[in-house]
Amino acid sequence: MANQLAHIKWVTVVGDTTPLGKAVVEALIPHPGYVLRVLRPVSSEEPVAQPYIVVDRVPDDWDSEMTMDALSASHAVVNCLDVTWENRWKHHRVAEAAFRGEVSRYIPATFGSVDCRNQQARRALKLYEEKYKLLKYVKDKALGPDNIIEHPDGSLTRPFSWTSIVTGLFLDRGIKDRSLSIDPALRRIGIFDGGYTYCSYSTVCLAAAAVLRVLDNPDKTKNKVVHVQSFCVSQDELKASLERVTHEQWTPVKMGPLVYTPFLVNLAQNDHFGATQILNHVVGVAEGEYATESGLDMSELGMPMQMEPLDYVVRKALELEGN
Repeated sequence: MANQLAHIKWVTVVGDTTPLGKAVVEALIPHPGYVLRVLRPVSSEEPVAQPYIVVDRVPDDWDSEMTMDALSASHAVVNCLDVTWENRWKHHRVAEAAFRGEVSRYIPATFGSVDCRNQQARRALKLYEEKYKLLKYVKDKALGPDNIIEHPDGSLTRPFSWTSIVTGLFLDRGIKDRSLSIDPALRRIGIFDGGYTYCSYSTVCLAAAAVLRVLDNPDKTKNKVVHVQSFCVSQDELKASLERVTHEQWTPVKMGPLVYTPFLVNLAQNDHFGATQILNHVVGVAEGEYATESGLDMSELGMPMQMEPLDYVVRKALELEGN
């Protein structure tokens, strides 16, 4: 069975109004090898990044047939919609539409925090179980009998494929939305387990760069999980960076051990926002170091192992917030 993919040219970004989606669009705009489209629900009114970008519209209920028709013109689809418990159905419809629309490469919204194959993460937060179901769906479709085309010469190909990009915790977004227990206004940072545990952090720009490398290397990344990071640091090192950038002392707030307490897990399973946010942080720190995970890494994609200096990312994030 042939494995070579045709050159990817037509790319559709779903969720181009999210922070990640905006970064992916900005990364693709200057690239001469790609023709960019975006897919939005009809209710979306935000201006497009560039007036020449084609905007395809689907009903707000992401009708399966219309979504399939919209995606069928593309070689690759990058799903940048935020994954929440409430909008999980959108992701299933987009994935199904990408498969039925005979898209060559689908990149699901598995970015952020940890690899959804991690059993601890899936037990702690149902959102990771949902991400795992989405990944399993595209894996099953890629290997299933409905994804085989027999050509006149007798050769067989599997036209649909996927790549999952895992980024670690988004530090820039975490500073902005306070989801990583970092409070710039009060100069406080939450610390788990003494602050010595190392984990992977990324920015949305790093994730967007990874998307570009995946599209540039379709055969190498076919049906693979890719792990990327801006840096792997401890919380103590993150605190030190915040202090270097602001020239002020930051107060460490003890968050307790890196454990999945039944009380927090139960609250999160019942959609308690605060508990979900804390558990996602716990999962990202406890499970988010990818040295032993299987899958491609940055060096195999030709990406420097540290693309963005820690202090630079922290300074930029704080400046955006006016701190």
